[in-house]
Amino acid sequence: MFKYCLWYSLNPSHSFNACIRNNSKIFNTPLFPAHITIKHSLENEEVVTLYDQYKHANVPDFSPNGSPFMSTTYVDDRFFFAIEQPLMVNNVPLKNIHVSLAYKFDRPFTAMDIALVDTRILTSITPEDLKLCIVDCSSVDINDWSINTMG
Repeated sequence: MFKYCLWYSLNPSHSFNACIRNNSKIFNTPLFPAHITIKHSLENEEVVTLYDQYKHANVPDFSPNGSPFMSTTYVDDRFFFAIEQPLMVNNVPLKNIHVSLAYKFDRPFTAMDIALVDTRILTSITPEDLKLCIVDCSSVDINDWSINTMG
């Protein structure tokens, strides 16, 4: 689906993971670890090169910015929908930086679904909350995505 991806994976105890767990129960959608996608749809060699570039870079602070919204991606002949929480990077709002809060295929989330997401529990993300990792997201089944933290 999304080939190889480079993520900042959030600590399992971070509030974004609690939000994703809640949403998975409410919407009956797949459970996945909270993460910030740095880049997706890469070949294996590309993601390893990018990982090597990022592993020595300064990791910024992230914080929630505004309200969640739904994104739509057409991939593998299907529509993939995500509820995304936009983020600021070092207190600067940037486009396309987000944490996904729910995923599903074929049927979009409704405005009511998005309104049900409890963003009050979401907290800032510090460099200590994050782990750089390569993720094999080639499967259409999100449960089959595999994370490699490279040590």
